Amino acid sequence: MAIGLRGAVQGRQGSKLNQNHPATKRMMTLVNSLNVGDMEEQAVNEAFKEGESIWTDVVNENVSQESLPARASIGEAQVNYPPEMVETLFPNEAAAYGLETPPALPPEVEDEMALDFARLKGVTLLDMLNNPALREEYARYLGQRTRTMDNDRYYLYDDQGYSADKEGVKYSEERAPTLYRTPTRLEQLARETYPDYTSAPKLAEAARGVEENVKYRLQQYGATEEEANRIWEENQNFNTEENIIAGALGSLANTATTLAHQDDHPRFVDGLEQMAEKVFYSLRQTFLGNEPRMNPQAMERFVDRIIENNPDISRIGAKEFLFKYMANYGSIAEMNPNAARAYSDFMLLSVMDYAKRKLVRYEQNKEDDDAGELTAEQRAETTEQAVARNEQKLMMNVADDRAIGEVILTNMRWEGASSEDQAIAGALAKAIVGDAFKFEDAAKADPDFKYMADEKLFEVTTSPKQLPDGTYATHPTTGRVLEYTGVTLTERGLEIANRLEPLFASVMKNSRRTVRYNRTNRNNAVIRKLKNKQTAEGKDVDIGDTNEMDEMLTVARNTPVTINPLMAEFIKVIAAELKKFSTMFGRRLDSQEAVTAYQQTLMSLLDGPAFQNMKGDGDGDVGIYGFRPGKVYSRNRQGEIALDEAGERVSFQDFSDGIKDNSFNDAVQFIEDNAGVEFFYDYFFGLNTRLNVSQTIGNYQGSKLIRSTISSFEPHAYKLNDPIEVISLKAGIMKRFGYDKMDLLTAADMFDAQVAEWSQADAKRMIEIAAKWEGWGSIASMLEAVAFNTELQNPNSKGVYTTGFYTEIDGLTNGMAHSSAQAGDLKTGWAANLFDPKTHSHWAKNYDELERLVREGEFDGLDPEQRAELAIYLDAYNQVNDRMKNMMRRLWGKGDLKPVDIYDVGLPGLIETSASEAAKTIMNRAHGASGDGKGFGSVKFKDALKILRDFDSPLGRKFIKKPVMIFGYGAGAARIGEAVRNFVDELFMTKEGIEMRQAMVDNGIDIDKHFIDPLGIIAAEAVNQQFAAIKDFASTLSATATEAASQGFALRIPTLAGYFINLGGIEYEVDKAKGRTVQFQYFPGRAAAAKNRMKGKGGKKGMARTTSGVMKATFNPFFGPQGFLKAATQITVMLNHANDNINMQRHLVNVHKRKLADKGITSYEAWLAQLENPNNAIGKRNGNTALHIFDGLLVQPFEAEMHANELNKVFLQMMKAQKGHTSFVEDALTFELSNSGERIAERIPRRLGKKKWSQYSKVQQSDMIWKRLLTDEGMALHKSRNPAVSTWHPDFDEFAFDWDNPVAGEIRNSLRHFDTERQKMANTVKHVHQFFWGTRPLSQQIASADKKRVNKHVQPKRKIAA
Repeated sequence: MAIGLRGAVQGRQGSKLNQNHPATKRMMTLVNSLNVGDMEEQAVNEAFKEGESIWTDVVNENVSQESLPARASIGEAQVNYPPEMVETLFPNEAAAYGLETPPALPPEVEDEMALDFARLKGVTLLDMLNNPALREEYARYLGQRTRTMDNDRYYLYDDQGYSADKEGVKYSEERAPTLYRTPTRLEQLARETYPDYTSAPKLAEAARGVEENVKYRLQQYGATEEEANRIWEENQNFNTEENIIAGALGSLANTATTLAHQDDHPRFVDGLEQMAEKVFYSLRQTFLGNEPRMNPQAMERFVDRIIENNPDISRIGAKEFLFKYMANYGSIAEMNPNAARAYSDFMLLSVMDYAKRKLVRYEQNKEDDDAGELTAEQRAETTEQAVARNEQKLMMNVADDRAIGEVILTNMRWEGASSEDQAIAGALAKAIVGDAFKFEDAAKADPDFKYMADEKLFEVTTSPKQLPDGTYATHPTTGRVLEYTGVTLTERGLEIANRLEPLFASVMKNSRRTVRYNRTNRNNAVIRKLKNKQTAEGKDVDIGDTNEMDEMLTVARNTPVTINPLMAEFIKVIAAELKKFSTMFGRRLDSQEAVTAYQQTLMSLLDGPAFQNMKGDGDGDVGIYGFRPGKVYSRNRQGEIALDEAGERVSFQDFSDGIKDNSFNDAVQFIEDNAGVEFFYDYFFGLNTRLNVSQTIGNYQGSKLIRSTISSFEPHAYKLNDPIEVISLKAGIMKRFGYDKMDLLTAADMFDAQVAEWSQADAKRMIEIAAKWEGWGSIASMLEAVAFNTELQNPNSKGVYTTGFYTEIDGLTNGMAHSSAQAGDLKTGWAANLFDPKTHSHWAKNYDELERLVREGEFDGLDPEQRAELAIYLDAYNQVNDRMKNMMRRLWGKGDLKPVDIYDVGLPGLIETSASEAAKTIMNRAHGASGDGKGFGSVKFKDALKILRDFDSPLGRKFIKKPVMIFGYGAGAARIGEAVRNFVDELFMTKEGIEMRQAMVDNGIDIDKHFIDPLGIIAAEAVNQQFAAIKDFASTLSATATEAASQGFALRIPTLAGYFINLGGIEYEVDKAKGRTVQFQYFPGRAAAAKNRMKGKGGKKGMARTTSGVMKATFNPFFGPQGFLKAATQITVMLNHANDNINMQRHLVNVHKRKLADKGITSYEAWLAQLENPNNAIGKRNGNTALHIFDGLLVQPFEAEMHANELNKVFLQMMKAQKGHTSFVEDALTFELSNSGERIAERIPRRLGKKKWSQYSKVQQSDMIWKRLLTDEGMALHKSRNPAVSTWHPDFDEFAFDWDNPVAGEIRNSLRHFDTERQKMANTVKHVHQFFWGTRPLSQQIASADKKRVNKHVQPKRKIAA
């Protein structure tokens, strides 16, 4: 029987199988013969049989090792194996036409085909697993081998990758049948073949951290070399399918400290797993809701990126990101139910942890706002109010995407991921996790309610995007106001995040910066916020010579410390009592019995302002530890609590007290973990160039509790028969306790007077005593005093007492000291202990008595002449306080100043006629004079002061400290007024303050108008009147910055340490460059998706849309938020902070090098080179043992006098330096400066064109020998000038700063005036006690003191028995 087969075997394009191969050539002959005409049945059957036998060989022969673009590879497969050819050879195989699902292949058969493809292609199974293009090619090979056709998978292409239906067009509109079979065994086969690699993505492993650096960091933070190697190897084999949360639940086992938590623990663990499942579901719906394959175009781009292995290349989209980081392509494509499980878990944990840390940091910054940067409203507002206005320092937003993503990818071992990838990781995590828990998905009474998983854990808000000038950003085409989204934890979310802290620490170690346990010489001094920053013009922000900064950093980072064992035991007592309380009342913390019992605990005493400073609910209730009110009642300025329409009291959520409890927990854990261990801190230079601690855990600069527990790891053995050593330790203890201005011998006497009481005091009594002094610092002092005294009284003592106890040395109003020295204001300098010889002699004779008079409250009782004689030696705080008192005494007709009639003149009469109009307006309004000129508001102010006195809360040094401090750093009247408002508002939050405010209201006092506003004016006037020269000095610097900006000159000011201060601010915006932002859809959780569908958004699945963005940070020297030039407001504070830091760190480096030399290490460089060698004695020898707290110092008492002397010596050297603030500023605007701030010589100063050198004055000539500063345009023109001329050539005047205009000329006169005064004062001052330890050296004081007074402090020398 003859059979006739019709059809174009080669299709429209014709098969392009390579006929150079024998089997291929024979098969094409068979195909052609089958299409020639009628054939005998036997011949046809033989042809079919032979074709089937050689088919595998044909397919294998045509596997090419060439790597083609995805479209071309698909097109080649379609051309080589057109459906007509397959139909010709295998007419009875339905699978060839894609009509039905082909039967499953036996696993061993599919595995054999995979191995065949890998061999023929010259790749590995891992390559096929991870590279989506290879996997797709393998799937087509599998389809070819099994003759399985897919009719709808691909568009029609030719073998060049162009549309076969439209010439020259890449994107076809017609689907084409293509041999294709979905692999089902590739992932499992790869696991079996490469068990060490599991399913880890290997294609982008260049993004991982460099092995050497990662291992080095591990060892720096406590790992041995062997452990570091092991951890590195484990990290390389990270399993993306691992259930991270389930594997780490054990870390939560011991954290259920209350009975309520213990009862709840199983449910809590279950709830956490349900939360993880919820996020995992959203992630899979985001990426796997549709078929997970890529289209050819995306696949091609993605593979190119992987092959190029370029970390800077812009990403293509979210799906490619998935295949790079979350799981391998094969795992996703084969629908592995655990694909990307690890990534999902890290998303949840990272967002919870980051949100918590940002919330904690925001509240801590409010608490520690020493710079006075926050307004009174910001300091007083609750968490809920800050959320409502989308406070960016509190809410997670687009600026946090990269940081969140960095946490995720770093903890998944991708430490070198690009910034774009970090941003998309963070945006995706923030969006999915935030949306998954932004609604209460089910009511608690609902039988299907899932504990934790169905609760509202995040607050998501939107608000218009405000620009620095106060306007709102709009869309460039539609004009629509742009909005940004903020995400933060709810109270319930914060509670869960706090309980998850051990799990965060367990699985996300890279997001915790704890202390370091080894020395290091790897330092790179940079100002963190200026690192890699550029201006809008693309110029790098240069900070100049950092050699001295490097030394500062190295010494600080290698200062060994440990935990004070006495404080560790004291904290244990508190923790044990808390545990006992929790055991008794853990299930009913909200009961009255619990409240009553808590009020008897040590922790209750710690709730006060000297320790935890709990805010409470604003109505006197601070709650109990672990169960704070979490709300603050809303009050108006008169203290009246607001009511809603139903008559219920209005309150706002506030998390600050709960955060303080949790911070206490963290501190207790840190103390326990590091007791008896040597450790080190890391530091970074802030924008103000001060050296800040980097650690997020155990930061002694940010926590007074931690500070009180730190002691030197190199303790000193105090000889008990040596009066200098014994008195030094006694005095150091008492100075830290609170007697910081007392002379040393008197402080030692005070030790003896009080130590007996302290020895009898239990923990409760010690806390009560410390609450009236310096809080935790006072407790550390009392504990040390008792232990030291015990040894002194021990008849069997070995004659030494060994301790690493730190005392404190603080600079005396540092900002004011630097300002007075730079302004040449000697009178103000006296208040900061900067003395000429005559004044120093008088001060040395009288200061100790003055300290006693002030301490014992007798100073105000002196007659005016005595007070005036001694008042010049009061510190700046007490001087201003004394002036304020004198101003207000005028209302009583008392004091040193002329009295005022309280009705006819009143408050307006307390300020000078030169006061600002704003100040006069406030005082007139407060006085409240009517038509007859008489006012009763001044009486109300007087009544308010009486109420303060009745409550034993007189205004004093503590009140005025903040206004004086910020004034010394350049603050004006407005900020001083804000500081006063902050102080009073915080006072009114206390239990006593609430009663005080109510007494004022009952007396008819308007809190703002009659009390706070005039008090702020009086404080500002007192400061300005007391320190008028400092005010003028700061105003001149501010005016200079303003004029520089008006002429377009950035201020880059050199310092005495060689580095530069760059004035301005950093502007953040989303980088709009190609590839830096990516829009993508994500599944927002079932509840949010349902709401989207109801609104007709997001298609059938209710998808949401978000954008990942890399923030672009640009340094703007003319930054002006809300219209205020940053440079003008920051110039004084930045320069003074720089001098603060240079003074402190230079002294530490000097001490360090000197101590090394005393130990026989004459070369600092030799010590530095051997730092990291644990077997080298030089590297382990310690020099400096003191820690700095910005402008203060933690120091062992036996070295305190030496450190104070060195600090004061360096301060005096800085005073006497050739240049100061104003001359540096003038240089910065006039001359081109070297990398270290020196003027650069002008090579050809006399080439000035037509104007002759002799026509310039000698002053001008002295400037013109140095290169003039020109704008970039001017420099370019000058460089191109041929022949070369001087930068002072008149042709370049328009490109230089114009000092000749009237405003600039007046400013330069003021700058030079202050520099002249600075130099005069520098020549006059011979004695500096700015860092005060004593009026005289202790040895001199002992030598001149009564012998009995000295001898009572020491143990008598014992005779050695014969």
